[in-house]
Amino acid sequence: MTTPRRFESDLPALLADLYLAGTPDYRDDLIQQTARVRQRPAWTFPERWLPVELVTSRVPTTRVPWRQIGVLALIAILLVAALAVYVGSHQQRLPAPFGIAANGIIAYVRDGKLVTQKPDGSGLVTILPASTGQQAASFSRDGSKIVYKDLVGGSVVTNSGTVPLTDIVVADADGSHARTVVKAVVAGNPIWSPDGGWLSYSGLADHAFVVASDGSQPPIDIGTFGAGAWTPSWSPNSKQLAVAAGDGVLWLANRDGTSPRRLTVDDYAELGEKGWSADWSNDGTRLLFGAAKPDEDYALYVVGLDGAKERLVSACANNGVWSPDGNSFAFMHCGTGLGPSVVVADATGSRRRTLPGYYGWYMPAWSPDQMRIAILDDRPGPANEPGPPTIVLLDPNAKAPAISIPAGASTLTEDRLPDYTLTWQRLAPPG
Repeated sequence: MTTPRRFESDLPALLADLYLAGTPDYRDDLIQQTARVRQRPAWTFPERWLPVELVTSRVPTTRVPWRQIGVLALIAILLVAALAVYVGSHQQRLPAPFGIAANGIIAYVRDGKLVTQKPDGSGLVTILPASTGQQAASFSRDGSKIVYKDLVGGSVVTNSGTVPLTDIVVADADGSHARTVVKAVVAGNPIWSPDGGWLSYSGLADHAFVVASDGSQPPIDIGTFGAGAWTPSWSPNSKQLAVAAGDGVLWLANRDGTSPRRLTVDDYAELGEKGWSADWSNDGTRLLFGAAKPDEDYALYVVGLDGAKERLVSACANNGVWSPDGNSFAFMHCGTGLGPSVVVADATGSRRRTLPGYYGWYMPAWSPDQMRIAILDDRPGPANEPGPPTIVLLDPNAKAPAISIPAGASTLTEDRLPDYTLTWQRLAPPG
């Protein structure tokens, strides 16, 4: 049986035969004829003068004119810019933790209730009026939050006597969105870390504690420092604490209580301010503190972190606080029988100015703009008799007249005396 031949097997031979046959005789005539034909005029092509849609078949598409695209892009840009302006205008600017700032509201205890108020005496607002009472309010350094103790009822018996139980509460600066971060404890004054992330306080059995300001972590017990810790004070970098111990020693320790180191050299019968253990300078190199040697009155001292012995600033003095810019400090100094006076000194303590008037032994409070010093007078008037208290705003340069703000209708009895005058909210400077 003969196998059929495939075409591709014969293709080479066929191509060879065509090649050998040569070119056709009419090739030259064909070339001459086409060379004499002119190129077709452009107007004879219909698509040159008719709409292209009529002479071509196209796939339907959606065309967006460039002008429309530009308008849409401009609208989008304007919307983004408007949103940025809106957000910027509604986002609160916060001040730096140290330095001069703008004045916000003040907060203090008035007739057993925590209130906020404008420094001119207007805008009085009572925080949580249904609670049994608040104490020891303090604004965070960025002015956005306030912490205070809220009496919840109940008490415990300690070596110091019967002490009430309190919640430690953090709220927005106006008192809204209150949140309890520590519940039903014995607590001293809660103090903010400069970065706003932590609070310190002294607690039951003379232990000191640190707690996250948002309540996200349980309190950390940093110990007693051998003799009972008293209201730890934060360093400017929020990493260390100055702790006054019950045996009259000022300690320095890390935030978790580790690496304790004694700062003071002399022996004191008592050490610590009414508001805190000590007040740090803005640069974190010096601390003002009050202390009493055996059989002596309280005196004001300054100590550094370099291991050198503390230095006496003023005898018969207490409650020293640095100014916002850190170039001066104010403190209370013994008066002439009508109460102590407010004294302002330069950073070295060598140049001093005594401001007019006699007040109570409370911690003075600088205004954030450094133009006033607030001090509580629980015996107002020339007779120096107990009566409705007054907050007095003094000019630290002793030039402008004092401003008096009524601080309640009830006389401050011994069991209702606050540790310090007030807390003043810091705001970001304009611009």
